[in-house]
Amino acid sequence: MSLTQQVLELLGRNDIESAGTLCHDQLKAGNRTGEIYGLTAFLKDLCGMPNDAYRLAKQGVKNDPNSVVALAVGIPIALKFKERETAQQLVDKLATMLALGSVEKSEHRLLAKWALGGWHLAQKEYKLAERRFGEVLVEDKSFVAALLGLASAYTGLWRLDEAEAIYNRLLDAETLQASCYSGLAVVEFFRGNYRREELMYRQSLNQNPAASETHINLGMNLMRQQKWAEGWEHYQMRFANPGQGRHPACIDTPIWRGESLAGKRLLVWGEQGLGDEINFFGAIKVLRGRGLDADKAASLTYATHYPTYRLAHASPQANGWSISTWQQAAEEKWDYCISQFSIAHLLAPEELHLCAGRFNKPTVDRDGKFRVAIVWKGSSDHTNDANRSLDVELLRPLKEVCDEVVSLQYRATDVPSWATDWGGKIGDFADTALLLAHCDVLVSVCSSPLHLAGALGMKAIDLLATPTHDWRWGDGTYQPYYENVKLVSCSPQNREAGIAEAVRLVAGLREGNW
Repeated sequence: MSLTQQVLELLGRNDIESAGTLCHDQLKAGNRTGEIYGLTAFLKDLCGMPNDAYRLAKQGVKNDPNSVVALAVGIPIALKFKERETAQQLVDKLATMLALGSVEKSEHRLLAKWALGGWHLAQKEYKLAERRFGEVLVEDKSFVAALLGLASAYTGLWRLDEAEAIYNRLLDAETLQASCYSGLAVVEFFRGNYRREELMYRQSLNQNPAASETHINLGMNLMRQQKWAEGWEHYQMRFANPGQGRHPACIDTPIWRGESLAGKRLLVWGEQGLGDEINFFGAIKVLRGRGLDADKAASLTYATHYPTYRLAHASPQANGWSISTWQQAAEEKWDYCISQFSIAHLLAPEELHLCAGRFNKPTVDRDGKFRVAIVWKGSSDHTNDANRSLDVELLRPLKEVCDEVVSLQYRATDVPSWATDWGGKIGDFADTALLLAHCDVLVSVCSSPLHLAGALGMKAIDLLATPTHDWRWGDGTYQPYYENVKLVSCSPQNREAGIAEAVRLVAGLREGNW
């Protein structure tokens, strides 16, 4: 019986401890094959130890680039650490080996199919993921990792009771409890039961207190419930892994925690997505207003991504700051750094609105048309994109309550015939701001143009993918950031009701009511 077969058999009996001992003994005896490193990484990942899993998976591929086990285990771990290009290379190599019939051992083929299921899961291809995991379970119904993957696929497909049943069944294995409780938390998130979601994440942390991803998810849950102070503390764990989430120039730079900045250089970087940068751009003004006066001779720089550079440079909130691109900032040395979200963390909950971005709305000559701008997709890389983005044809009823519908979807290939495509005019967000100024209202999913409209003071309707919407919108009924942005529930399970409410609001605006 091969080493892989022994490990899988022990996992089938929920004996992860013995599987771990087996792998440990092999390493201790000098086994340095890709198989043993891959299997050990596999077990570490199952037990909620991603950093150890990452290190071992890397070593496995390095030691044996053709090891099916090392390649297969490396895919989901690379995805977990947002190394999509690495994961794609491993997927391509593994898929080629399967197609050529060069994966001879049945247990290796199982691992390969499981890994490809994880790849489909990461691409939000839940049906394909379900099929891959199902193929594995036909051959080995006790393949624990495939069961966990299938539960995740069921969650993505909104088959929540089926996902819940799998997680509950696997709770008997103590070493899997952290993963199962986290999975159950996601199920409750999809149900909109945020209190129950919180309890599941706390149960998971009881089993694995060092799991940074669980801390982050609990933090977002607590902030969604407006439990801001504790939520921010957990959310700070996004920096638990070296370099993770940081600007490249800040990997070895101390985080600023309020030390004197006299004669020092501080870099604040725009964190996460472009919409996040816009949403919390005002944090730099808040920071300067908390005692960072010019007479301290501090050098204050904000690093933004290219699409927001011109916009940020012209903002009244940037007074006293140098604005840099990420690329420029990466070439320099800094004494301290801090992310814009971490500035928000320093504030009292009732001050959160002070971090909201504010930009000058361009002055334009309007042609008299009542014009509605639409955006129906966010970034496909977003973890919740499958629930957030929608079919543009659902927005067609807006055509009946305005003179013109215009698309501000960047580089869209699916602009419908009933909308005018302005997306091709967009080079950066300064261009988007100019186009928005020619419109009366934006109807959008949660996206960077939505945040921009709010920051410009424009009227906008946020089609929230309740109950799986982003934490910053609380329970989906109130937002403290933008005066003229209305939240509309647009559940993936009932899109039509949300669109109908948006149409009603747009019709009211045309009559002078908002």
